[in-house]
Amino acid sequence: MNLLGQRWQTFIARRHPPASGSLALVHKRIYIVPTRRGLGLGLLLLISLVGAINYQLSLGFFFTFLLAGIAHSALLRTYAALLGLEIAARPAEAVFAGEAAQFPLALSEKKGRERTGITLLSPDGSATRCDVPQRGEARAAIAVAAPRRGRLTLPRSRIECRAPTGWFVAWSYLTLVSECLVYPRPEANPPPLPFGARSGGGGLQAGQGDDDFAGLREYHPGDAPSRIAWRQAARTDTLLAKTFQSPLASQVLLDWEMLAGLDTEARLSRLAAWILRAEAEGHRYALVIPGFSRPLDHGAAHRAACLAALALFPAEGSGA
Repeated sequence: MNLLGQRWQTFIARRHPPASGSLALVHKRIYIVPTRRGLGLGLLLLISLVGAINYQLSLGFFFTFLLAGIAHSALLRTYAALLGLEIAARPAEAVFAGEAAQFPLALSEKKGRERTGITLLSPDGSATRCDVPQRGEARAAIAVAAPRRGRLTLPRSRIECRAPTGWFVAWSYLTLVSECLVYPRPEANPPPLPFGARSGGGGLQAGQGDDDFAGLREYHPGDAPSRIAWRQAARTDTLLAKTFQSPLASQVLLDWEMLAGLDTEARLSRLAAWILRAEAEGHRYALVIPGFSRPLDHGAAHRAACLAALALFPAEGSGA
């Protein structure tokens, strides 16, 4: 960045400090310049004025000053579209690394006039257009790429208006304090879930029990008579044994230490994938990572808490 660009950025940072919650666009925050159409209009006015002076055409003067008055009115209308507009940041939903975070904003109008052609520009150049009704509110969002896990803050963005003629563009900068949580990118093809639960000694305990009926299997010598499916045996003349499954078989322990062969980011990626799979399949799961432990549970709140812990886990080599 050249010296002029650095000075401009310093000026913008000083003139537009970060604002918590909401901000109102006042005079010193709004800038306006002609667009290419506006410059073309200015050139036309200059040529018309020179021609009217050269040929002493009263109609030429009338046309020139009439068009200049219309342009001045358009300039004021474009500027007024932003003046007094209030913008507030709303909570952003968490996303996974590699996705685009959406930072929702609420645009409020309290001056009693409709604001049309309002455009929000994200740092990558994508635009979102909205109209704000009289004494009403409009919702819009700024999309920001989220390449890495952790906390993503809303960067300085731009709001502008070119209505009603497109001859001028009025703009301001949005420096709202807003954060979005970025979860680790889930592993594409993770291994099967590590079913089991903690035993009394802190290890894993898996599998069979006497709680839930799981199906039938062939009879093996030594099976208890109470396990034999007598009704099926009477109909088919084949001895079958009932099988049962303990709730422990549907409990998942996601332990950091069981992934010792992977680096930090690979562990987080696999744990995120396992959390999503366990939640989708309705299993109760626990998460144990350095500095964080979550007991067996399931549901949206449990899922969010576990993924948030993975998102905020210190990066490898950070010394945290």
